[in-house]
Amino acid sequence: MIAEHNAERRSVIAQLWWRRLWIGGGSAAAVLLCAYAMDSLSSSLAGELMLLPLAGMVWAWSKINTTVWHRLERTQDVLLPAIFGFVDGFRFSQRGWPDVAGSLTRLDLVAFDVADYEDLIDGTVDGVSFSLCEARLGIQKSSKRSSVVNQFRGLVLKVKLDTPFPGWLVARKKRFGGLLDAIDKGFSTADSRDLVALSANDARDLWQAQGAILSGQRDLDHSHEFVTDNLAAAAGVIDEVARTIAFLSSSFDDDIVRLALSGDSCIVMLPSRHDFFELPNIYREMTEAKIRPMLSDFVTLLEIATLLSRIGAAAEQQPKAASAG
Repeated sequence: MIAEHNAERRSVIAQLWWRRLWIGGGSAAAVLLCAYAMDSLSSSLAGELMLLPLAGMVWAWSKINTTVWHRLERTQDVLLPAIFGFVDGFRFSQRGWPDVAGSLTRLDLVAFDVADYEDLIDGTVDGVSFSLCEARLGIQKSSKRSSVVNQFRGLVLKVKLDTPFPGWLVARKKRFGGLLDAIDKGFSTADSRDLVALSANDARDLWQAQGAILSGQRDLDHSHEFVTDNLAAAAGVIDEVARTIAFLSSSFDDDIVRLALSGDSCIVMLPSRHDFFELPNIYREMTEAKIRPMLSDFVTLLEIATLLSRIGAAAEQQPKAASAG
């Protein structure tokens, strides 16, 4: 497969150089012809005439770049399924709208109104069903394209849980100081007489009434807020969720790691500026050594998927062990 790609690559490069030669030569000849005709035309008409070959050159050059891009896309369509042939039901798409997109909005993992999804992959390995994509999410402040404020860039990985979670639990970036700070502000505006008998347990109950739960890890509780619709179930998995986030944060440290449990799905957002599925430049020969890092990254992601699929399994087994005793 790699040898076939390299043979076709040389042919494509030769075609591109011939096209560039013809475009450059034709544009130069057209400019000289326009310059020769300037003597018989008014200055305004001569200027407009000079723009025509330049515009044609820009258009033709852009078509060449499009040809290179399409060539790389065709290579991905053929090469990636061959590289990841060990994945059952492997499917790949350069662009699209992944199923996880709706969950990101519904679970409010990150605030965004502009989304770009690339390199959508899904399949099953060793019984673990997963889907992943590279995502760029942002908020558009005005109609100008440059006004988009980045909210997240990296990988979104969705995994089917071995033990479904009864409800949802979201670990996201703390907003506006977090729910706990919002509750504290509520206390500060309340009548002091109503707060005289407020104990630590009362404060904890009020905090949990907002659907929030603390992880017990100071650093994570400083950067994340954990919210759920099932506090009892969340209490059984919060330690495992916190350890998972802490572990992943050591490798994905461009921003905070976000995680959500929802029914039989676990979604994790891994911030990274690295392009995980980028093939070598078309002007460079492709070798196994250049593909190996991509394969290594993918295997690492599969190991993460296996780790995520087991969240909640220990909590499910503990009550059964207690009843058996």
